Amino acid sequence: MKRAAEPGVRTPPAAEPFVLPNAATTDDLTTPRPGATVGESWTALAAWAADELGVRLAFDGKAYRFEPADPTPPEENRRSSDSTIRRSWFRRRAPKEAASPETVVDDFTCESPSDVVLELVERLAARDTPPRARPIEQPTAVHDFAHRLFKAYTLDGGRAHLAGCHLEDTPLVRLTRLDASGETPTVTHRYYDELGEPIEAELAMRLGLDRVAPIDDPAPRLDAGRRDRMLASARRREGDRDESLVTIVWAKRATGRLRFEFGDESLDAPFEGWAATLEAPPIICPHTGVETFHLATTAEGVIAAAEGIAACEVSGERRLSSELRACSASGKLASPEHLGPCAASGEPVLKMSLVVCPRCGLSVSPAARHSGDCEACRSAERVTHDAIPWDAVLTAHPGLASHSWRIGQTGSAYVLESSGWLRRRVVTLDRETLDVLHAAEASRFSSVWRPIPKSRFDT
Repeated sequence: MKRAAEPGVRTPPAAEPFVLPNAATTDDLTTPRPGATVGESWTALAAWAADELGVRLAFDGKAYRFEPADPTPPEENRRSSDSTIRRSWFRRRAPKEAASPETVVDDFTCESPSDVVLELVERLAARDTPPRARPIEQPTAVHDFAHRLFKAYTLDGGRAHLAGCHLEDTPLVRLTRLDASGETPTVTHRYYDELGEPIEAELAMRLGLDRVAPIDDPAPRLDAGRRDRMLASARRREGDRDESLVTIVWAKRATGRLRFEFGDESLDAPFEGWAATLEAPPIICPHTGVETFHLATTAEGVIAAAEGIAACEVSGERRLSSELRACSASGKLASPEHLGPCAASGEPVLKMSLVVCPRCGLSVSPAARHSGDCEACRSAERVTHDAIPWDAVLTAHPGLASHSWRIGQTGSAYVLESSGWLRRRVVTLDRETLDVLHAAEASRFSSVWRPIPKSRFDT
């Protein structure tokens, strides 16, 4: 039996570097970094090679020989174990393919497993194009992995479905090396993507690249130029390593969109990856920006991450946490409509908890209320007439000109105070409108303030 001096696939012609968008070319590599090695039993490789060549390899207990392939092999042979492969070696293709011009059945016989594998590999390597293969264990339809995606999510009152999904065959390069120095050959593979980037052993195993079968027609199309660039990139990574066989392995990638519906509202989450290893993508909440696998809705029907939704402790309505504020007095979370600012501190306080100061008439937190006055009255910074629009104040309320006033201000009001021999007066004006919010008076030696008509100072 004649053997080629250097078994392997013919070297492809030189080609321009192949560049994918936003990807570095393999010309940038300075040091070859071969892919991780994945081992395979010689019987599994021989079974696939015989299947690809369209022959049956028979073994009578002493010698191996080639026979015509069984035209109607049972389906279960597709998943035969190594021990079964050792006995059957059936070709698993349709009968119409059995007469392929590349199918060669001759009087080849040998007794050594190494000779068998070398013969099969050399016949494949002698072809004009590399053999093609596909992982036996990989999703071939959307329903093979859709349930894996859906079960990752928790939807409070919603439902999920696919808004579109596309499976695409992606070519990978498998470089096979044989060590036939012993009676039993050793088989190792290295895998590379289209740009020559090595595929780690763990990923290769998860993609099922360690167990392949011939591709049934119609096979994915791969033009010669693209194929040659792929092989050149992979070999550049290998450096001076020689392979015994090159195989194009087609693995499936999935691209699509998950849609989460709550009533009339919906939210989409795109996904993309290897079909065999595809994992549910986290949903990026459009309102909080957090990644989540748990969606819920607010009282207004807004879809958001459940972690970003909380109940208003006044109304019980579910709102976005970012919309709720903590009451500075009680610590309870509430919607803005249930809160008001404390005139003394400016901090939000539950409206139902605010108390009105009898002196200045401003609403303050219970903690800022004192007997006869409040922190807003006591802490108001004294300012001169020049610090406020005093001319506008006198125009709106001419009656104020008959008294001498000390002026304080809070975040929302001006507090005017006048002290006479017998009485003290206070007038509180809105800082924006200059309207009189409150007017009161008390005796010189009393802390009891009694309201007086607001209109007293308008004339």
